[in-house]
Amino acid sequence: MERPETGQRQVPASEMSGTILIVDGGAQRRRTLAERLARRGWRVLEGDSLEAASRAAHGGCVEVALLDLQSLGNVALLALQAVREGSPDAEVILLTGKSQLPLVIRGMKLGAFDDVQVPVDVEVLLDKAEAALARSREKHRGPNRGAPADPGAGKP
Repeated sequence: MERPETGQRQVPASEMSGTILIVDGGAQRRRTLAERLARRGWRVLEGDSLEAASRAAHGGCVEVALLDLQSLGNVALLALQAVREGSPDAEVILLTGKSQLPLVIRGMKLGAFDDVQVPVDVEVLLDKAEAALARSREKHRGPNRGAPADPGAGKP
């Protein structure tokens, strides 16, 4: 499938990787990342604030979230918590600058999956996002979901 406005290949829904939320106060970087991830098969949700992150994550539809520490600062950590509340199985990747180690450490303590340094190497980001997606789906399945039923269960 091609997107008429760009002529680029659009990945059919059946080949999509997962649902990813990008929360970044920088509209240009957010759009660029969104376009590149969508071309790779991700269903992309976008936001620029804590409120947007909370709304998008509500209902458990987010599998992976990218939160930008540079533009959001401490609010990114609140967004991490909001994503976890709305989509408990979601994994969070922090987009970080060089001087943000204290925020990264706090984010990791709050359960962030990983971090990626800005400027973003898209291939590195994709690798981490795929790993985060695998973990998110594993958590969603849980330890007993998808396991074969015990044939002896319920017998005296």
